[in-house]
Amino acid sequence: MQRKVWFVVSAVLLVALVVAGCGAPAPTEEPGPAPTEAPAATEAPAATEEPSVPKVVTWIMWQQFIDLDPALAFSSEHPALNLIYENLVYMNPPGAAELLSPGLATSWEANEDATEWTFHLREGVTFQDGEPFNADAVKATFEHYAAQEGAGCTFIWGAVEDVEVVDDYTVKLYNSYPAALDIIATSSYCGEIISPADTGQPKEWFDAAQGHGTGPYMYESYDKGQRLILARFDDYWKGWEDNQFDKVVFEIVEDTVQQLQMIESGEGDILRELPPDKVEQLRANENLKVYVDPSYQHMQFLINNQKAPTSDPLVRQALAYSFPYDDLVERGEGIFTQSRAAVPAAMWGHCADCFQYSYDPVKAGELLDQAGWVDTDGDGVRDKDGQPLKLLLTYTAGATGHAWPTELWVYPAGEISIELDTQGMTYSAMWEYNKQDPQMAQDITIQQWWPTYVTPFDPLFSMYHCEEEPFLNTGYYCNPDYDALIDEADQLTGTDRDAADQMFQDAQDILTEECPAVWVMDIAESFAFTADIDGFVNNPAYPGVVFIYDLTTTR
Repeated sequence: MQRKVWFVVSAVLLVALVVAGCGAPAPTEEPGPAPTEAPAATEAPAATEEPSVPKVVTWIMWQQFIDLDPALAFSSEHPALNLIYENLVYMNPPGAAELLSPGLATSWEANEDATEWTFHLREGVTFQDGEPFNADAVKATFEHYAAQEGAGCTFIWGAVEDVEVVDDYTVKLYNSYPAALDIIATSSYCGEIISPADTGQPKEWFDAAQGHGTGPYMYESYDKGQRLILARFDDYWKGWEDNQFDKVVFEIVEDTVQQLQMIESGEGDILRELPPDKVEQLRANENLKVYVDPSYQHMQFLINNQKAPTSDPLVRQALAYSFPYDDLVERGEGIFTQSRAAVPAAMWGHCADCFQYSYDPVKAGELLDQAGWVDTDGDGVRDKDGQPLKLLLTYTAGATGHAWPTELWVYPAGEISIELDTQGMTYSAMWEYNKQDPQMAQDITIQQWWPTYVTPFDPLFSMYHCEEEPFLNTGYYCNPDYDALIDEADQLTGTDRDAADQMFQDAQDILTEECPAVWVMDIAESFAFTADIDGFVNNPAYPGVVFIYDLTTTR
């Protein structure tokens, strides 16, 4: 999963934060007592305490964990990794008095042009393996990220050229260009600080659920594709209260019906991305609490820009005109809104003036005619040079936000004589399939995006920047002029955000014209929790992350 280069990234502002979590190790079996002499007749037996029952929260996950190295994890792993590892800085939720909160750093400052950043670190913190948290540990983490050469999420630190240990609890970062590292440090991906004893380990070691952070939870067991269990770190620096959770169980359940059965029956405690048509049913369940909140998430169909017939922009534009956006929004019952361009509407850098495609089958047909695709044999499918217009679309089975748009598109595509063959897969299988040679890959795939940290550079880079090997750009789009524009905008973000904002919008104008994707919908965040859980506050900068440590329970 290599990104191609250690890419430059800078920062941005917007709201966000964390919502914490907790869990505790299972009781261990005490060895039997060694034989002793019988006590005197007058000596009463010592009283024994009843063993405490750990408080367990069960999270129903529809995606498997793919990478567990914090430097490479860039998909569904962040709900777990953000409980194990901690950041130097955190963003606060919308409405907070301050934008940022201290994490493992207690304070920070930059020089005038934001090319040098000094972070003052929290004392008295230890990693879960007993290693001390200090400036050497921070430096080791950055060296681990840099060693990946841009793979995974590490591109966000592309501005950092050097890390200096000033003293045990002070670290200084030097940038090659101005970058707001305090904002970048809030990232839910690649923001984590790793035990220095682990930073030399290979990917396979981390993927076996090994690794240590300073967070409230640590690995207990892992059955890949089935279940991940975290137990509380007893020596966590914030301490513990009796009403917090001792264990976190992530159950991988890919079937939507089973997910709903588990949350409604109490077999599970947390379910994310609720089917919109089930929200009111879940709200009516007195044993549940339901949250629907604004987010920075959106969904798009990435179109294969390298392989015929979708390498033709006329065909891609016809596809964009064939999608029934209004039907999807109506079916979403307030959770879905139609996207406009490639940056969600709630985020800075969104292009509110960019052209927005609409459902127009007549226009779609005209574009296909212009491209030379017509039904010459009357079989209901357009053809050209003897080849039918049949397209393969891959999507994640079991995910409502993936399945619904796919299902809704099949009939309208057929109405303009395109045969759309849909293939549902697990997310990990789909992603691996999509990363093959574009000439052998699917014609269309669905991709849900949420922020690494809050910057338009993230979606514009991740899904549309040229890549030597496919990673998140599984539409295989490549335009060097576009790349240069967003790279420059990213470097301006730390010093001239207004100029960067306009350049990001100009880049979206290029995308709208070349149509490398069909931008389908912005998605509200939705959760259902068991009613005896309190303390959840949604933060759109940490989508899908529930910091269990901040939750309490009456169990």
